[in-house]
Amino acid sequence: MIAFIIDIVVYNVNKPQNDANSFTKVLSKSFYAFIIQISKTLRFNFIINALSILQNYFS
Repeated sequence: MIAFIIDIVVYNVNKPQNDANSFTKVLSKSFYAFIIQISKTLRFNFIINALSILQNYFS
């Protein structure tokens, strides 16, 4: 989330005037990257949990 905010701030500093379209592009790109990062983390945690459940089941 912090990286997402930093992306926006950096873009705002370097932003050409009256370029709302490319701002929304940058915004959506960082947002999708943020969502993908979360889903990777959640998937990883899910796999770890599944493995530990299997381990408990077989032990």
